[in-house]
Amino acid sequence: MDLEGFEAHLRSRDRAERTIVEYTREVEIFCDWYLVQNDKPAMTETVTPLDVREWRRDMDTNHLAPATINRRLCALRAYFKWTQSTGRIRTDPTAEVRSKRQNPSGPKWLDRNELFRLRNAAQALLQVAESRGNNTTALEARRNKVILALLSGGGLRLSELVALKVDDVVIRERSGHVVVRAGKGDKRRTVPLNSDVRNALGEWLDARPISDRDELFSGRRGVPLQPRGVERIITKLCTYAGLDPDDVSPHRLRHSFGKALLNAGESLEKVQALMGHESIVTTTRYTTPSDRDLAASVEAISWHED
Repeated sequence: MDLEGFEAHLRSRDRAERTIVEYTREVEIFCDWYLVQNDKPAMTETVTPLDVREWRRDMDTNHLAPATINRRLCALRAYFKWTQSTGRIRTDPTAEVRSKRQNPSGPKWLDRNELFRLRNAAQALLQVAESRGNNTTALEARRNKVILALLSGGGLRLSELVALKVDDVVIRERSGHVVVRAGKGDKRRTVPLNSDVRNALGEWLDARPISDRDELFSGRRGVPLQPRGVERIITKLCTYAGLDPDDVSPHRLRHSFGKALLNAGESLEKVQALMGHESIVTTTRYTTPSDRDLAASVEAISWHED
């Protein structure tokens, strides 16, 4: 099977680095299973629906978590959907194989302490750069601070963030917003900003190089910042904050924004509008308690005092 071609395809679609690595690894796991099962290497043209169903049954027999089984099936579906689109195969062997039913779970998010550590890391890195008189590093640190603020305090999608133009930002003395011109489904929305985000944005607009293009965020050479560049920024902040980068992503920061709004008592309709969800059903996922929520609930009735 063409794993290198699949990886190149995912990169051409500008998929997140983590997704590229995971999808490629999951398809490779299938190839390893196929080799043991059939005593010959897997070829794109020879994989049958029976192979995929047997792989699913084998994973189930080995008591893999439903989420793991479904993730692997999702990766394999992506592979065969791509090869089908190129004309290499006529039928998709995964088309009739169902995912495993699993209990609904809410999106994963960061708690207040984790968000504090990330924001504190962004501020600390800025102060270190300024104290050393390194203007280039300080400028990048100020940009990174704003990016973190917009993801966690504005709930923007990664694609929406990198598409922002300077003219999309409106900041007044006591209010401000950013205009998302092409959100999911090519829908436009206005996202109001709290004082934390406004202050960070205002400082960035004052410091931002005049020579840069119309894009709000650029890299070192003045070219527009790309999604993978933002992911590297978040990884850097996680490392400095002592958090596991595998547990934090731009999308998880967006989830943290939605969860924080609901925890603050905001209505589902308001959260739906702020996050740009087409259906309120998507928003209701944030009301599904996470494992952390359930653990906190049980701990709340403990007779033991720490």
